[in-house]
Amino acid sequence: MKMASDNRSMFPVFLIDDAHLMEKESLMDICSLMFNPDMETVAASFILVGDETFDKRLQLQVMAPIKTRLTGIFALNNLSEAKSIDFIKFRLANAQAPETLFKTDAVSIMFSHCKGNRRQLMNMGTLLMAEVFYRQEKTIDAELIYNCDQIEISE
Repeated sequence: MKMASDNRSMFPVFLIDDAHLMEKESLMDICSLMFNPDMETVAASFILVGDETFDKRLQLQVMAPIKTRLTGIFALNNLSEAKSIDFIKFRLANAQAPETLFKTDAVSIMFSHCKGNRRQLMNMGTLLMAEVFYRQEKTIDAELIYNCDQIEISE
């Protein structure tokens, strides 16, 4: 199947999550996949998702070939503690879970540990819900977090 023609250009779109973990060489290889010089068309598109370290990495001069080919950069700022609490409440409401599932002390620890990063809050919440289910308890509190083997938090 021909991926590109004169009147209709089709190309694959790759989504790379946690792009901040990619090797520098892998990022440079992406440049060669973005453009087809023989046909002077787009060869592929990439959606790179990374944390704030990825943005800092793209500021380096050596990353200029990649940064200049990016169509857009969307920054997702970390949530404040109040917004983190609202975010957790919203997710609980969407799941039709009781609002009391996470105790106030647990939410504060989650915010401190995740620094308001939405993805980390979701991942930690998922781990804690699995843990509370495994232990056959009804709520997630600070004690459960400190005793959870999957999360490293010092008291």
